[in-house]
Amino acid sequence: MKKIGVVSLGCAKNLVDSEALLGMFPKERYEITNDPKEADLILVNTCGFIESAKAESIETILEMTRYKKAKMVVLGCFVERNLEELRNAIPEVALWVPLRDYPSLHMKLSALLGEEPLSPFDLSRRVLSTSPFTSYLKISEGCDNMCAFCAIPKIRGRMVSRPLKDILSDAKELLKKGVKEICLVSQDPMHYGLDFENKKPNMLDLLKELDALSFQSIRLLYLYPEEITDEELLFIRDSKHIEPYFDIPIQSASDEVLKKMNRHGDVSEMRELFKKIDALFPKK
Repeated sequence: MKKIGVVSLGCAKNLVDSEALLGMFPKERYEITNDPKEADLILVNTCGFIESAKAESIETILEMTRYKKAKMVVLGCFVERNLEELRNAIPEVALWVPLRDYPSLHMKLSALLGEEPLSPFDLSRRVLSTSPFTSYLKISEGCDNMCAFCAIPKIRGRMVSRPLKDILSDAKELLKKGVKEICLVSQDPMHYGLDFENKKPNMLDLLKELDALSFQSIRLLYLYPEEITDEELLFIRDSKHIEPYFDIPIQSASDEVLKKMNRHGDVSEMRELFKKIDALFPKK
C-alpha cells in the first residue's frame, strides 16, 4: 500500500483543496502519512499570494526534495502564477500542476504512480484535516473584485459560485462525520450567487438553508464591508446557529488609500456599517 503525504500552505481555502487532493486516493489502496520519510508521493499545495508566501512555498519545496524515496508533485496558486520559472529552477519535482489543470489531475497522478485511475478532484470528496468537531466549507472560487494590490483574480479567475445543492450536500456529509461547527470560506463570500442566472440563490438564501441544519455554530470569514446588507445582518441576529462574528477586511481608514487600492465603498460607509453591527449585536 503506497503512502501519500500532503503539505498544505496558505489560507483555509487552500486547505479545503488539500483535503480534496487527499480524497482522490482510495483508502483501500493508499495510506495517508504525516511523515515525509515514509511517503511514496508528496503533494505540496502552494500559496503565491504575497512575497512571504512565495518564499515559504519555495523553502517547503526544497525541503521536501530531500526525501528521495518519494515522487513529488507541486500544485496550487504559486504554480499557477509561476509555472515555467519553477519548472526550470527545481527539476527535482516530478510533476507541476497549475490550477487550470486540476480537471485532469487524477489522470496525471495515475500516470505518475503507474497505478489504476484515481478519483477526479472534487470538493465534495475530502479527507478532513481539521479537529473532528470543526470544518471549513468552500462556497465559491475566484473573485470579481479587482483590487489593485491583489493577485487572486489573476490566479483563481473570476468568481464562480458552487451550486447550492452541492454545498448543502457537503454540509450534511460533514454533520454525518460529527462536525459541529463550520466556517464558510470564499474569496468573496457575500457575493455568493451573484453569478447565477437572476442572481439567485444568493448568500441570504444559503445562510437560511444552512441555519436550518443542526450545526451548533456557523461562522463567516472575510466579509467585504460594502457587500453586507441590512437583511443579512438581521437574519444573522435572529438565526439559531450563525455566530455574530464579523471578519471584515477594511484594508485602510483613508478614502484616498482605498481609492488607490481600487476598493469599493469609503470610510463613512464602513463606520455606518460598524454602528449597525454594534446596535444589532450589543456586547454582553
